[in-house]
Amino acid sequence: MTSTTPISLLIASLGNPAPHRETLHSAGHIILASLLAHHSSLSSTSPLPERWILRASPTSMNVSGPWLSRAWSSFRPPGIPPARRRLVVIHDELESSLGKVTVRPGHASARGHNGLKSAQASLPKGLAWTRIGVGIGRPAGRERAEVSDWVLRRLTPREREVLTGEQVVGDVMNALRRVEREVEGEGELHGRGGEREEKREKEEEGWTEKTVKKGRRRR
Repeated sequence: MTSTTPISLLIASLGNPAPHRETLHSAGHIILASLLAHHSSLSSTSPLPERWILRASPTSMNVSGPWLSRAWSSFRPPGIPPARRRLVVIHDELESSLGKVTVRPGHASARGHNGLKSAQASLPKGLAWTRIGVGIGRPAGRERAEVSDWVLRRLTPREREVLTGEQVVGDVMNALRRVEREVEGEGELHGRGGEREEKREKEEEGWTEKTVKKGRRRR
């Protein structure tokens, strides 16, 4: 039976601060800003749900994990039990073509992505969280220096147009709605893998099984 308690998402982007904010490696930040621009204006016919909280990591990519862990620990929206919350991380995806959107569980291979490695090392073990990767393409070579130059170079006008366009933003919105459906049914992405972490959080916050079902907190 579907719960009437809403689902709340903490949507966090990974990237770098200035002077690398406008680079391919900061595609997560660019996507997050585009979500706000496309869906949060007064004229928008499809505004972002109020229970979606957007945050951009202020730290360098390679050490973003501790900030992400703190942000998740403090994410306690009133009236929403732990089982109805989900952390979603938006990041650049080197192995995918420009603008391609992929959805994976947080514990999946980081594929050499240092920001994801930092997140996996810092977030609580057993936490069910989700990654949304946005493709940035890759250079012809595989040398470390060549890859580094690729991800840290400034976006071209065409790359910015693709990453901020309606197609990519729409695909990310669809991915976020998919995450909501996964939280509702704990389907193919995570199964029942987050139960240990959710049980621990319930105990810390004073939730009981009865109050979780009602969506109310024990006084």
